[in-house]
Amino acid sequence: MQGGGSNGLALTAYVLTAFVESMSLTDEFKDTIDRAARFVNEQIEKSSVDTYSLAVTSYALNFAGHPASDKAFSLLESKSQTEGESKWWIKDMEKDKEREGIVNPWETCIPNAINVEVTAYVMLSYLYRNMYTEALPILRWLLAQQNGQGGFASTQDTVVALGAIAKLAKKIVGQNKDMSVAFEYPPGDSTKLKLNQDNAMVLQKAELHSKKVRTITVDAKGTGLGIVHISYRYNVNKKGDFPLFNLAPKVEEASTKDHLILAVTLSFAGGKESNMAVMEVTLPSGFTIDDEGLKALKMTDKIKKVETKDDDTVVILYFDKVTSESMCPVISAYKSFKIAKQRPVPVTIYDYYDNSRRATEFYSPMPSEICDICDADDCQHIGRLSQ
Repeated sequence: MQGGGSNGLALTAYVLTAFVESMSLTDEFKDTIDRAARFVNEQIEKSSVDTYSLAVTSYALNFAGHPASDKAFSLLESKSQTEGESKWWIKDMEKDKEREGIVNPWETCIPNAINVEVTAYVMLSYLYRNMYTEALPILRWLLAQQNGQGGFASTQDTVVALGAIAKLAKKIVGQNKDMSVAFEYPPGDSTKLKLNQDNAMVLQKAELHSKKVRTITVDAKGTGLGIVHISYRYNVNKKGDFPLFNLAPKVEEASTKDHLILAVTLSFAGGKESNMAVMEVTLPSGFTIDDEGLKALKMTDKIKKVETKDDDTVVILYFDKVTSESMCPVISAYKSFKIAKQRPVPVTIYDYYDNSRRATEFYSPMPSEICDICDADDCQHIGRLSQ
């Protein structure tokens, strides 16, 4: 396991849950289950227990119907965070304070993966205790953390959170579904959607094209339960002011206008080592990753996994951890399309479990002019047209 689930208490709670879920093995491994439950029960009162471990333990004990579940649940309740009609939990108060001091304003919308996972486990404890109404403020916070595709910050927190949301939805969504929902927004435009038994499981989308939208009025009528999710995207011409990773992409001197050799020096600046980290290297327009270079990256010891996306124009490197000791993976790419005057492109590295812990740096390939990519006769025409 990676991230928040790597210590003994959380790991034991995970294993306990696995045994209890396997009903056919419950009798055969009753002694193992009892000993695991006894261990986690003894550990939860220790002052060093973090909220993540406590949340997983509470989930395991409540799922198993263990008498100690009340104690674990009570301890969790004392660690909750509330604001307005939302309720959630964070893994580590000190880390959260550190995060507030370094996060750029536009990154406050990026969910903390571990906090999402912690909160989802707590909500599962609520559900096993039949506290469906009390779980609604938790549901409200979790839904506010979702991205535009319905997921969260990482795979692990997405799996746990969606599982918890689905379990609660089964309990609170009624059989009768017949609603009309109207959205009104400046400058006097509106969009209407209809929800009924036939399309209740279908995601409906409406794109707002007006650039003047700052407020949206939602008017729902009828019977049923639905969720309105508003997504937006924008770009900023600014790098992080206080990155927790050191990142230095450098175009090597052996590079040419048609062949890019990029060395990326990286290390962790936030302590001894990071959680699992992901680095995304965007290639300049017209370039695609070199197959041989890709194979070499996959054979590098400290790189756990290598992927590409967007037709091999973005290289994604996964690391189990990044330490304070520098490493320098090398990316090789060739020009596949004739494009000149490319703009600088980013290299980004981030903590897989907390996407706000990131760094971004830009680099530029060897400069190419228009005449570098066209035939001599074409360049003569271009020269005359520009006069």
